[in-house]
Amino acid sequence: MIYLPVTLLLFLLFLLIFPFIRLAITTDVEVAVAKLGFSPGFALCGLFALLLT
Repeated sequence: MIYLPVTLLLFLLFLLIFPFIRLAITTDVEVAVAKLGFSPGFALCGLFALLLT
């Protein structure tokens, strides 16, 4: 019986933290791709294509 509230709390915590995790990953990918010589827009398109597949 105690597992449901804990699981629900962890899920809500994940939903609150997920946008910040996604922003950090996006920023890291932009920096890495910019160092390779590609544009940041190309980095975002590639990242979203990777996340959607």
